[in-house]
Amino acid sequence: MESSILPPLNSPGVLIACGGTGGHFFPGIAVGEVLMRRGHQVIFVISEKEIDAIAASAYPTYRFEKIPSFAMPKPFSAQMIPFLIAFFRGVLLCRKWINEIGAKAVLGMGGFTSTAPLVAARTSGCASFIHESNAIPGRANLLNAKFADYALVGWEACQSYFPPGKTKVVGTPVRPSVANGESVAEARAYFLLRPDRFTVMVMGGSQGAKGINDAVTGMLEHFDPELVQFLHLAGPGNADSVRDAYEAAGIQSYVAEFCSDMGRVYAASDLGITRSGASSLNEMAVAGLPGILIPYPHAADDHQTRNAEVFAASGACLVRSQTELNSLDLAHLVAELGTDSERMQAMREAMLALAPSRSALTIGDLIEEVSLDKAAAAGKGKARK
Repeated sequence: MESSILPPLNSPGVLIACGGTGGHFFPGIAVGEVLMRRGHQVIFVISEKEIDAIAASAYPTYRFEKIPSFAMPKPFSAQMIPFLIAFFRGVLLCRKWINEIGAKAVLGMGGFTSTAPLVAARTSGCASFIHESNAIPGRANLLNAKFADYALVGWEACQSYFPPGKTKVVGTPVRPSVANGESVAEARAYFLLRPDRFTVMVMGGSQGAKGINDAVTGMLEHFDPELVQFLHLAGPGNADSVRDAYEAAGIQSYVAEFCSDMGRVYAASDLGITRSGASSLNEMAVAGLPGILIPYPHAADDHQTRNAEVFAASGACLVRSQTELNSLDLAHLVAELGTDSERMQAMREAMLALAPSRSALTIGDLIEEVSLDKAAAAGKGKARK
């Protein structure tokens, strides 16, 4: 969808807290676009992180508001007082925005950036929701669930972590632009890549991944520059060194810190080498892009490995542990896939079969339904008084 949506000023409002990582930001945008198409005002609440500012810059007509960035310190830590000050400041800001647009609902997409908006929703009488895209919920969403009316989860494997009766499996929202319909040749031309070479996308997530960057740049010496090219999203501060590695190897590449037009990135690519964050995996499924998944080894509760297992079980992706990975083995794996068109086609079909359907629309429906029910119940309560 184009970023020119301007909802009517008198429409009911929704706050969507989607800051901290791309895995929260882009699914939040997908839901927000559904709601704006239906006439709702939407405020996207993000953190003060640079990655949020970069992502938000691609949507200049959307309204973004920042709340203080914080991570919950240990109890009795010296950081607890500044944490509490920042937290309550965030709650007050969110209450202000709720009142400003007459918000009837708040959706938290995960992380501690969602906590203050959800507390504000609870104290303002708004309907409140969290979304958990991973197979295992993070510590923040286990806390956030205490302030939410409903927990919305991406996969059935996650249901058991939240209260029965208040949990719904809805998939993970994906922006319509991810499946943008652009041809391979057009997408590759945009990134100044050759139209006829096996193209590998490398992405460590919105905040980059040094382990993946190092593994990929270390394998470049094993490739024939005439047979392969790379589209590498290296993360903040990493693009120059990664670009230098491709130039030294004489391999065609497009290297950037970040790209907001992921639909074009996926369209240009034959294979992805990525972490296994849930949002990225669901976008790759919609685009039909198979991958070599290297789960982030320090993710809470090893949830990225659980995410990867879902996709590996269907044959859509291969999984390699970072602790066992070396550049030569990775090079052999990429070369093997690049010369096996039948296997790649089977992986593409398996990936498409895992694509979430109607997730953003379903969440939009739930927000409207629960908000109306809650407002009606509140109205009856006032009438009885």
